[in-house]
Amino acid sequence: MIASSQQSIYKGINFQLAPFSGVDTRARLRFQAALLDRGIELEQAVTQEDEHHFLIIREKPFRIEITLAWPNAPLAHLAILGPHGAHDGEGFEREAEAIIQAFNDVWHDPRRQIVSCDATVRDLFESSCEHAFQELWERRLKQPPQSLDVFGRPVLGGGLRFVMPSLQDGTESCQIEVKIESFLRDTKKIFVETQFVWLQAHVGPMNPSERLKAVDDYVEQRVIPFILGEDNGHDV
Repeated sequence: MIASSQQSIYKGINFQLAPFSGVDTRARLRFQAALLDRGIELEQAVTQEDEHHFLIIREKPFRIEITLAWPNAPLAHLAILGPHGAHDGEGFEREAEAIIQAFNDVWHDPRRQIVSCDATVRDLFESSCEHAFQELWERRLKQPPQSLDVFGRPVLGGGLRFVMPSLQDGTESCQIEVKIESFLRDTKKIFVETQFVWLQAHVGPMNPSERLKAVDDYVEQRVIPFILGEDNGHDV
């Protein structure tokens, strides 16, 4: 069963924020102290920095990368990434919330707007076919395998990409992009990337775990049924 084989390999959330005046050495050290106070373990963490950017990489209990950049102050970019999928359950979401709390502990500004935000989740699923592209091309799209002969050589992989616009329905809207592909490093697996992009500037809480949950729910309720060819009560 595709859904039961789901393996998260990446989670990330990015914020564009304004106003933001920049970071000096004291503020950076206060931020690291605030991360510790909020329960983010920084033992053996690596810090890289320059005039308009710093990066904290923490490897254990799972890799997490925190980037704060301000090359175009008063606009700043805050990114929290879990790039290698070692996190499980809701561990990444909990740490993202703690990181945002630590950020606000140091750089609290009631005027600050979230200019934009994007949240991305990448998952792998076991195909029920010998090759994941066969699952998508023949089973989902009902296409005969010989129709690919026009390319004149074997197809190693491929997939689908969907971009859905924001809906102005009275709630905070977002653009959605979904990629469903065979995973070239292991062609038995289906690779799915789902990204939500919020482009409406507003003042308010960042809510990283809520945003990431919205992406996860969309994968479960919309993307997986699409792969399986089930509408599940939705128009897919």
